[in-house]
Amino acid sequence: KLNGLNPEETCYIKIGSTFPKVNRPIYCKPEYMVDTSHKMWDTNFRELILRIRRVMGIFSDTKGLIHAPSYHTGLTLHNALKDTGRIVIHDKENFQSTLANFYTQENPKVLISPICQQGVDFKDDRARFQIILRVPYPSTSDPLMAKKVKEDFNYYNYQSLITFGQQTGRINRSEEDFGVTVLMDIRFEKYLRNNSRILPKWLMDAVIYK
Repeated sequence: KLNGLNPEETCYIKIGSTFPKVNRPIYCKPEYMVDTSHKMWDTNFRELILRIRRVMGIFSDTKGLIHAPSYHTGLTLHNALKDTGRIVIHDKENFQSTLANFYTQENPKVLISPICQQGVDFKDDRARFQIILRVPYPSTSDPLMAKKVKEDFNYYNYQSLITFGQQTGRINRSEEDFGVTVLMDIRFEKYLRNNSRILPKWLMDAVIYK
């Protein structure tokens, strides 16, 4: 419908995933989660850093990716975690060179980025874990999205689902590849429950709650 196609003349095909579920777990566990919404970001920042450090500790010998909500939040995360010696960050001008260097790194570095939802390939040892910090609702600073969230929430919500689906696939690139996704926003549990009929079954089957 968004592309102007007539549903009566369009064939819609669903295809499952051939990637083994055991290779792509998505952890939605309370012990890793905190309210990371824009409203509660500053209040819960210290607890968030503790949880990130915990996950980084579990994956101390592998590279990882942290999906930051914005460049600004990415910078605050970098400042709070730089003592680990593992954090890599980029700005709007040096993304490609930073990414290329990160791909070739052998040390267990962790890239913080707000723009790695799609078009990037963290296959194999390029990243074995990733953290999604916030339910990826589009920013309402965009006038269109500000209007959509009030007048057409289904559209607004669907845009977030597209981003979420892209995020979860960044580190699982083949049937032999493996990597762990950790959801850190406490709102993810409700988000997944509310969208369980829209999200693919193969994705929902990989979510681990306990």
